[in-house]
Amino acid sequence: MDFKNRLREPAEQQFLAHSHDGFLKALTAMAGLPSMMAQLDNARSVATSAIEQFERDMLPHHAMEEHVLFPAVIQAARTDTERESVVALTGQLTAEHRNVEQLWKRVAPEVQALLEGRSTQLDGELFSRLMRDYSRHVIFEESEFLPMARAILERDPGVP
Repeated sequence: MDFKNRLREPAEQQFLAHSHDGFLKALTAMAGLPSMMAQLDNARSVATSAIEQFERDMLPHHAMEEHVLFPAVIQAARTDTERESVVALTGQLTAEHRNVEQLWKRVAPEVQALLEGRSTQLDGELFSRLMRDYSRHVIFEESEFLPMARAILERDPGVP
């Protein structure tokens, strides 16, 4: 059968009409690709920054607090009550450090996979827990512990 005769067949006419529909649907879907690529580029940029920040800074930051700041504040506390309060707060903060470090260890491979362009299922609940727990930690540390630590460390060292 030649092409001219094939075009007279209803099935061939349907095929041609439906092919156009498919092409138009594909083109419509593709129209969103530039913005999707921009979102993907943004996601990779965020992933890069997060990995750099957490991998480079989190553990040294926590170590500095736990091995330098916390002991200095405990040592500078003047009364047993003040010392007990500082020990309790630093214990809580240290436990929070371990918690967010463990959460990061679970999130990091997913972030790395995204960065490398590998398919991954990002665990939204895990991300939410990390954000929630670290945010609460920072707010508590900055509003409760650090003002007290500053006050203790800035006191006149000659006053008993």
